[in-house]
Amino acid sequence: MRWFLLFCAFFGVAAAPAGEHLLRAPHFTSKSGEWETTLTLQNPNSTSATVVIRAWSETGKLMSELTLNLQPFSGFTGNLRSLFDQLEEETGRLTLACNRDHIHGVVMFRNLVTGGEASVPLVEEAGRHLLLPLMENDDRRISGLVLSNTAEEQAELRITMRDLNGGRATTVTTTLAAQAKLKGILADLFDGELPRQVQLEVESTTPVTGFALTFQDGISQIITVPGNLWDPGRYPGLQHRLQQEFASIGLAGALAGIHVPGEDPVVAVAGLADIVTQRAMRPDAAADAGSITKTFTAALVFMLIQEGKLSLDDTLDTWIPDFPRAAEITVRMLLGHTSGIFDYTESETFFQDLVASFGQNQAITPEELLAYARDRPFVFEPGLGWSYSNTNYILLGMIIESVTGDQYVNQLRRRILVPLGLRRTYLAGSEPVPPDRARAYYNDGSGELLDVTEALDMSWLWAAGALISIPEDLMVFARALFEGELLQADSLQAMLTTTSPITPFSRYGLGVIINEVDGLELYGHDGGTFGGSAYFAYIPQLDTALATQLNHFAVNSKLGTLVRMLLNEAGIGAGDRRVVSRRSVFIETYSKKRRD
Repeated sequence: MRWFLLFCAFFGVAAAPAGEHLLRAPHFTSKSGEWETTLTLQNPNSTSATVVIRAWSETGKLMSELTLNLQPFSGFTGNLRSLFDQLEEETGRLTLACNRDHIHGVVMFRNLVTGGEASVPLVEEAGRHLLLPLMENDDRRISGLVLSNTAEEQAELRITMRDLNGGRATTVTTTLAAQAKLKGILADLFDGELPRQVQLEVESTTPVTGFALTFQDGISQIITVPGNLWDPGRYPGLQHRLQQEFASIGLAGALAGIHVPGEDPVVAVAGLADIVTQRAMRPDAAADAGSITKTFTAALVFMLIQEGKLSLDDTLDTWIPDFPRAAEITVRMLLGHTSGIFDYTESETFFQDLVASFGQNQAITPEELLAYARDRPFVFEPGLGWSYSNTNYILLGMIIESVTGDQYVNQLRRRILVPLGLRRTYLAGSEPVPPDRARAYYNDGSGELLDVTEALDMSWLWAAGALISIPEDLMVFARALFEGELLQADSLQAMLTTTSPITPFSRYGLGVIINEVDGLELYGHDGGTFGGSAYFAYIPQLDTALATQLNHFAVNSKLGTLVRMLLNEAGIGAGDRRVVSRRSVFIETYSKKRRD
């Protein structure tokens, strides 16, 4: 196992052409009959992208290069030996110069004899502080560390290992020459018996990059943990507190972020993004955002209202005249859930069809979703009550497409995702999602996690809940929306005008849930799918944004625990008040059907 670390050449520095963005692949090994490396790229942009891929030796020599053109919303996967005619050395690193700043990718290297494989995402930045959230050591597992000094000067390193179960911390110091690499297993870096589960914090005088490897049963399984950029000066205990809270949740993985005035967003992670490969959760591992999608959809509607293409009092018959009572239903009612329209996710027939299609990843159209609600009685007379209904937001998505003559996903990307630089937010079921996303798991209450990542096409939620994202993107969106960057003051005021109380501490506006905690208001939304739970909010009195996600949904979700942790981090004593006000209505039904 130790000899494998000698193969792990990490990346140095290569200049990207002016106006282009540089990505780095930390390692490749392409040894005939023994190891192979595969590169996967994703272009989520609406325009084509040019990528120049360069292969470097471990000593920094340029061995070969090639140019790829990626079409809009397309992906690419290729084996290194098929990409490059010849490589003078069989191990090294890659750099990718791109003319678009939303290119994502991952390299996977695999042992051809044992089948052991590992993946490392492409990265853009080095930093003086790295956080590696989870490594394991026992009689079957051993972990190692690789660090690369990307600067032209010597680095002074301080590496701290924390016992995630007992809190004990051990620190070592060392130096790393310019452009040099540190490689070694934790047992050689730290004296004494290693804890079973550890977290590493790296502090350096110059920017470094790095990752960890955990080997299980020789090299039959290789678990990689990329080093995440981290600033210990801000909220130094958030990561540790999340790890403690996650211990009581104990399922797949969790992400939690907070963004206070004058600082960069801080995101902590815990647990696993993939329970099969034991891939650790990372801050940029996109996970289901669920009904947070509704706030994005509402923002698009208000943008069209500002352009004079819609009004809140327009009736549904303008676009969907054959929908029952369309002339009585306004855009305002759809946004605020006061239409009385039946929620298609509560249809017994819908659940039967959805469960029957489980594992087939079949797409479903918005028109097909509406069919489950068309013939059902209204919950109340339009405008005379409040009832949460996903059907409302399927209709709003269709209205957006009719008004603009464009696909909902294109409008979402052009008007919100690209302008705000939301680099890890995607509409699943309508566009490709990154291969290194967090896997999505469903818990039926038995404790067994079922991987539903590709089991159900997310088009079944579409404009009502199909987004996947990361806490940082959600916090950027929260600030842009509620600080007035996206919408004019009158639009924002209308969005925050509540239609009905949900609980004593929460009210629903137009695509926004307003929670009250200790006299403060939180503007945001929660979300739940078969494979995830999420919540995001903006606190205007504190000018603070927060977001948290789980890559699993349990009937008794602990998402509220993580939200209260973030509120306490923001200086709010949330007590036992219920911050996340609503649980997805379909979870218990689906759980029962699986048991039956």
